[in-house]
Amino acid sequence: MTLENSSFPEADWVNRRLRKLWNDFNDDPVWKKNVGTKNKPETIEHLLPMQYPPLKKRCILFIGLNPSFQEIDKRIKKFSEKYKSAEDYDLEYGREVNKDRFDEFRECWEKDSFYPNDKNNIDTLGFITDFEEYAKDEYGSYYNNLKGFILNLFLEESDSKRQKIDDYKWRQLPIEHIDLFAIREGSGTKVKKALNIRAKSEEDYNRVQIDLGDISEFGKEQIEIAIDLIVELDPRVVIVINATASHIINSIQKCTESSYPENWELDNLHKSISDIEDRLVFSGMLSGGHSLDVYSRKRLNEVVKNRLKENGDYDKLKDQFIKER
Repeated sequence: MTLENSSFPEADWVNRRLRKLWNDFNDDPVWKKNVGTKNKPETIEHLLPMQYPPLKKRCILFIGLNPSFQEIDKRIKKFSEKYKSAEDYDLEYGREVNKDRFDEFRECWEKDSFYPNDKNNIDTLGFITDFEEYAKDEYGSYYNNLKGFILNLFLEESDSKRQKIDDYKWRQLPIEHIDLFAIREGSGTKVKKALNIRAKSEEDYNRVQIDLGDISEFGKEQIEIAIDLIVELDPRVVIVINATASHIINSIQKCTESSYPENWELDNLHKSISDIEDRLVFSGMLSGGHSLDVYSRKRLNEVVKNRLKENGDYDKLKDQFIKER
């Protein structure tokens, strides 16, 4: 979909910041911390951070907790088979492909460090960002739920213009997705343990709040990068689709100058979130075992629709969506 100011080719700055952060925290205790149990200790796998492909601006932005890394070998194999010829790959992504490099994919993700000036790493990075874009259309168990939400936002199930979810390509839809943390791990619980993300009960509102002062420096730096990215993308509405991510952003919102944790400089974060406050919608997951039920999804749909209408964006997005179809 060609939206006004929709292209965001320069995702490089956020990817560079994340790679530098990973290098700076290469020997951080986070990678050795037990995130399992006493009887079955586990650690977070030391993988390359999330590296974003070009992102769309002025869209409906979904925010998750962190990127998964489940079944990666299976998806890499499928990616490899889909683009087994240079002609196919070049046609889709505008990049020449070296077929032999696909076998190196997992090894690349497992690098302990990723140096921006290494030409081989730069080449491999191109494959990884292409793979991330590819996953948005092929990782249906997660992204199809986001596509489905957008379809329900603009079209009724009986609408003759509506097609099957698989017929809609991610690039054609007015949606984007990023994560609050860039650690690749299938278990959000392990990520929370690794970064010292702990909840505390706030009796006044009977809602779970996050103790920001407990979050590790490594986690705090990732939050700052994610908030900067949200501001840069200038979304029409922001839907936080993870309870923990919602609690963290909400906790930053509620901080006053007197309650800032000692190890946080929250002025810029607080201002950035305040600037998009009227576009924020907090929710739970749209996929997985703890996802929203059908009635909660309908309520979320109405909240988002009303928020877009209040900001004067709903009809504009709907018209562009239908026109592109």
